[in-house]
Amino acid sequence: MMTLTRIGRIICAVAFFLALGHPTFAEKKETETIKLHGNEVHFQELIQQIAKEAGLEAAIATDLGGTCSVNLYDVTPQQALDILCTPFRARWLIKDSKVHVMSEAQFAKQYPVEHQKNKEVDQASETDKQKEQQEETRKGEPSKIEVNVTDLEISKVLQLLCIGNRFNSIHTDQVSGKVSLSMKDVTVDEVIDHILESEGLRRIELENCLWIVTESEWEDWQDQQKKDER
Repeated sequence: MMTLTRIGRIICAVAFFLALGHPTFAEKKETETIKLHGNEVHFQELIQQIAKEAGLEAAIATDLGGTCSVNLYDVTPQQALDILCTPFRARWLIKDSKVHVMSEAQFAKQYPVEHQKNKEVDQASETDKQKEQQEETRKGEPSKIEVNVTDLEISKVLQLLCIGNRFNSIHTDQVSGKVSLSMKDVTVDEVIDHILESEGLRRIELENCLWIVTESEWEDWQDQQKKDER
């Protein structure tokens, strides 16, 4: 027969378990990473997938939309969210066991303190990124590859480069078109630079990810950077 003392212990244990709630990013080990791949996938669908990988629910503002192609290897859920939100000018935070994602304007209005902290973190990340690039340069010459494709969509070419060389990339549906390449003894960067030059595109180095943009997206990005510096 179960005693009252034992029943009391069980109730306390259950209460403690419920109080823990869902896991947050802070409770996940830094070494736990995810992979995210897709061509022309809706922004909200990708956010839902990242949240699911982290064991959380997602609450996404209805005014956020659009599609993108993404290839991410061995990134944390935090990094994946940062990378994905950047092209769509969105911000995220954890609240009430959910990943809340909204526009930068809405985030700044609703969470002004967190918004200012994020800006400071972004500036620090830019400095860290420059140091990492300098360190990569010191490591030596990158490996050479051979690329032969005919009339293939840019998103597919980038996906092949990502899979073969394990680097991260993202671009919105504004980047489109097909390319034909026949290159030998070249680095991945040289292949990408050739595509960008021939298609009138640009590159933005995000944290641990390459963002391919159109000239219009590039100008918008530059304008936003100037506003953030004020």
